[in-house]
Amino acid sequence: MRLLREVQAVARLDLHEIEHFTPAHFDGRDPLGPMSIAELVRRLQAGNMSVIDVRPEIEYAAGHVSTGWTLAEATGAEYVLHESAESSFAFHAVRD
Repeated sequence: MRLLREVQAVARLDLHEIEHFTPAHFDGRDPLGPMSIAELVRRLQAGNMSVIDVRPEIEYAAGHVSTGWTLAEATGAEYVLHESAESSFAFHAVRD
């Protein structure tokens, strides 16, 4: 119970800072939603967005279109895959 009270006390101290920065972070951001390939390429080339595939492995395998590297190549973006991926093309390996 003491730990809970301590966490709540810290949260109250940080509340002002959170209330100040949260609107600055979220206001004016693009809404989530579909976009055309042309818009995706434009934004990637502008360097103001990243694309991260966060689907579970089974869903990824079921619906994967293996041409993502061509989009990266066309836009000059780095192609990133999990370190366990097997690929015939170059990519930047990341781990969990």
